[in-house]
Amino acid sequence: MGTIRQKLASVRARWPRILAACLALVLAFGLGMYVQSRRAAAEVEDDLYWACVNMESHLSSPEIWLRLPYFQALESPMEDPGIKAEMAHIRRWAARILEAELADPREAADAPVSHAYLHALAEEVLGSSYPDIQAADRLFAACAPLQNAVEASTSPEEFFPALEKELAGPSGQDVQKFLEISSDK
Repeated sequence: MGTIRQKLASVRARWPRILAACLALVLAFGLGMYVQSRRAAAEVEDDLYWACVNMESHLSSPEIWLRLPYFQALESPMEDPGIKAEMAHIRRWAARILEAELADPREAADAPVSHAYLHALAEEVLGSSYPDIQAADRLFAACAPLQNAVEASTSPEEFFPALEKELAGPSGQDVQKFLEISSDK
């Protein structure tokens, strides 16, 4: 019985230090979780930006090719091996955009239209086969704000404001109607 009282008295004498150590551990754990979540959010934003940049770099080839007389004379120009290969790259990057959008389901408060646009554009690219030149032209017109925003920005921090600006213009409004995006999200 005496040893229990001694141990209890020892704990009572040291309880402020024990409490301080526990609080320090809780704060360290909380800070670590916060830093980890911020780093993960930055990685998702960076992945989204680079997927947009890579998709934009592959969009120019088929868009130019389809304007050439050779491709316009073909019965099904989208079946050309070169265009099929480029469209496969475009679809791969659209899937990465959609994956990055779904990885961070909370839409950024500063660019909700941009996130809705990227999500709708990725679904459009992945969901259609573009059987003819007119359908492909609609795709390239829908990608114009993305292309202009990528050209105007050099980092993820500049990309979303540039895309918002592109989508706020008259051509951006037409693209939003085509993709059935409401501006009041």
